[in-house]
Amino acid sequence: MLGKRGMFKEAPEPSEGAIHYTKFASLISLIIITLLIVCSIIAQF
Repeated sequence: MLGKRGMFKEAPEPSEGAIHYTKFASLISLIIITLLIVCSIIAQF
């Protein structure tokens, strides 16, 4: 594995599927965290 890095001149680019999955996962995480914060604020009142 250590010798493989020298074979490539540029940094590896993620595939389209990986980019879409990352965007989807971050969107879902953002929604869940926002809902948790809103619910915790509402529960205090």
